Amino acid sequence: MAPTAHSQFPASSSSRLLHCPGSYTLQQAYTTGERTSTIYSAEGTLAHSLSEACLFAGVKPESFIGQTRSADGFEFKIDHVFIEAVEVYVNFMKGLRAMGYIIVLETRVSPQVHWDGLADLGISLFGTSDCIAYNPALKRLVIGDLKFGAGVPVDAKGNSQLRYYGAGSAHEDVIRPICAQAGVEYNGIDDVEMVIVQPRAPHPDGPIRKDEISAKDLRSWARTELYLGVKAALADNGKTLFSGPWCRFCPVLANCTRNRQDAIDAAKAAFSAAPLSNVPAVGSPAAAGYQLPAGALSDDELASLLDQIDHIKPWFKAIEDLAYERAQKGRPLKGWKLVSKCKTRLWAGEEDEMLPILASVVSDPAVYTETRLLSPAQVESKVGKKEFAATFGPHVVKTSSGTTIAPEGDPRSRIERMTAQQAFAPVQKP
Repeated sequence: MAPTAHSQFPASSSSRLLHCPGSYTLQQAYTTGERTSTIYSAEGTLAHSLSEACLFAGVKPESFIGQTRSADGFEFKIDHVFIEAVEVYVNFMKGLRAMGYIIVLETRVSPQVHWDGLADLGISLFGTSDCIAYNPALKRLVIGDLKFGAGVPVDAKGNSQLRYYGAGSAHEDVIRPICAQAGVEYNGIDDVEMVIVQPRAPHPDGPIRKDEISAKDLRSWARTELYLGVKAALADNGKTLFSGPWCRFCPVLANCTRNRQDAIDAAKAAFSAAPLSNVPAVGSPAAAGYQLPAGALSDDELASLLDQIDHIKPWFKAIEDLAYERAQKGRPLKGWKLVSKCKTRLWAGEEDEMLPILASVVSDPAVYTETRLLSPAQVESKVGKKEFAATFGPHVVKTSSGTTIAPEGDPRSRIERMTAQQAFAPVQKP
């Protein structure tokens, strides 16, 4: 299992701390530094645990389907979708093993191993690398990081968290013991490949994204960009704040004056560009004879506002979370109160307990049970992927539940809509 201690300058926060040095002091002031679990982080913890069992104990991933497992105080019913995502990570690691890599999981590392000769900053940096794989013949190190979240796709290129883990792992003192345990000779490290495995978030580069750097350049990064960034954050005293994508998971986002001002500025821009009399425009400005109504947002203004809203959304969510946390602790918020969510009806016991009870009071089981067609995913888990593809594949279709708006970088295809002018235009005779 991964170590439970928490670094003051952790790998997962490195992008924010390097881009926004003032957030370090705010973090120290507003948080205890203790790691708190959410249902999302707990889900990731469970995925790592199952992956480890599959890789080292030879457990088949599909054997977990239908089980209920606990992680960090949360319970999960493991379904086929969950296991398909786990399999992506397991197969990635099995592929490395097949190519001659030695693999270790959940290893604590520190990029400070490269700070020899530099002034002591009085802080301890460390983090847990999900997967370290070393191939002595290739003199190559691979760092794998499983991201189980489905909401925010993570890029591998220039990723400071990956470099943090990579720098901490790319050192003789870390890899030699791994080699000794595997019974092979350490042969040095020339190159480091850093990999994000994120099976459940769409990305143009697919679920496995890579970045590569020489071991020499990675050591240089640790001694310059990282070291100087840590030094700047320690000395800033909360004065220098910059907002950006790194703010999304900031523990003090709700208390950040920079994001508060950005939200105010975005709101002012939205209201000045779109007065209350504005109505959504129908059709396309490119259509012949079409004009936007007076005072309506232009397409460029609308796109700009979407960018700003996407940036400040996390701040509004952080405000709601902070209010809920204080209400949970009994702090009164004027005009607001803590209430129970809408109630749903559940049986008073588990299925195996309820079935004989209901059978004793109702003669016809069809009243409370039903026979239904299993989903394609459930059938595939029973018969296997090859048999499913051959037998059931021709009878399966993929459908979407609707449409949504997404940034240009999203890998899904653009849906072209016909404008009203195009729909009702006269038919051109051949």
